[in-house]
Amino acid sequence: MQANELGMHGVGVDISEFNSMIAHAKVAHVNLLKLNESIKSITYSLQKFLYDSKTTSFEDNLLEELKRFNSEYFPNPEFKLWVKNKRVNEKKYAEEKEKEFLPIYNKLIDEFRIDIKQEKQDNFIDKWYFNSAKEEIDLVFNKIKKIKDVNMQDYTCRHSKQNNSLM
Repeated sequence: MQANELGMHGVGVDISEFNSMIAHAKVAHVNLLKLNESIKSITYSLQKFLYDSKTTSFEDNLLEELKRFNSEYFPNPEFKLWVKNKRVNEKKYAEEKEKEFLPIYNKLIDEFRIDIKQEKQDNFIDKWYFNSAKEEIDLVFNKIKKIKDVNMQDYTCRHSKQNNSLM
């Protein structure tokens, strides 16, 4: 870093991938206006995708239902006291309430046509992410791949990964 700041040649080695990524970002020659345009464009595309999908509405409705359900059946701090004073068997009670909430969840899944079945489970993303989340990742990744300037493409990818600003 210091050699670059002084306009000198230098070599740096770091065992930490994160620190290397920061160093690369500091010394990379990138057109910041174009980088900003690319990030804004990708962010806009993602926001439009989310707006057009039913995922956000589904999540909002699910959170509202969970809030209502939890305030009724798991009031805070009363529920903690019930468990502490052994008025309630936490595991048994939670299992009962989970069964009660499942129809509400399934109704929302059907209403918003959310695909929760995984076609394959070959890797981490396939196993743990809904299809809608995988579509978001693919959208952003494909937009980054379309950037013609390889240095900026690399930096955009690193920037979005580091800050989760696009997901």
